[in-house]
Amino acid sequence: MRMSLYDLVVDNIVDIIHNIDLEKLKLLLEQEFIDEYKSNNCAEDLYNDIMKRGNGIFLYSIRDSIFLELLVYNGVITNIGPGKLEINEKEDVKNMLRSLNNPCIITVYRVKQPTYRFINKYLCGIKIMDQLHIEMFGLMDNLILAIIRGDLKNLKNLAEKLYEHTEKKHFKTEEDLMLQTKYNKHYKEDYKIHITWHKDFLKIISEIKKNAEKKDYISLLENLLMIFHTYFDKYLEEADAKLAKYLKSLGNIS
Repeated sequence: MRMSLYDLVVDNIVDIIHNIDLEKLKLLLEQEFIDEYKSNNCAEDLYNDIMKRGNGIFLYSIRDSIFLELLVYNGVITNIGPGKLEINEKEDVKNMLRSLNNPCIITVYRVKQPTYRFINKYLCGIKIMDQLHIEMFGLMDNLILAIIRGDLKNLKNLAEKLYEHTEKKHFKTEEDLMLQTKYNKHYKEDYKIHITWHKDFLKIISEIKKNAEKKDYISLLENLLMIFHTYFDKYLEEADAKLAKYLKSLGNIS
């Protein structure tokens, strides 16, 4: 079964409206305007544009007698709104585009890396911690992109990788650092709070793993959004920032 994020929203719109803030969901597909132009040969120009973009996720808005949106992942059209269609072969793309009227206006957006906005915000200046956070964001991106491109069969494996990285690498490294530098003795309360946040964060990642196993994609999105809009601010901006400040004060950790 293949289901894009667009399909997921359309097929579960009632549940999503009741459970997910649509403005927050929209952030997962934040778009960067690239180009807009009028075409007198809509099918040919659109086909050439899709083929030249290469790797990445692009959203095309085509306005002629109808309004059509295409989501293109690495040169393959993975979903078309408002209908549903998956097209992999170049000739199929050409045949589909021939139905477009001329002239038309083509607008192109790049769909940004879902967690890009968090990376710079939460870098703390301690190299080992920043690297762990970048790796974590990358693993979360993989989950979101799998939903966007309809690759749901790999979600369970991706969720397991995120959990394993969080538990055995990310949090273990930070907790070892706190013990090695005696952060737990100098800032006992902050240390306890930090460990509590680690446990709470792991519970959410564990829930994401269960969501993927049960194919409960609505709850999976809810839990991802909870991490982005609640836990990042409290955990990364507060607990990690305090630890980073302490490590910098020691002068021998960068």
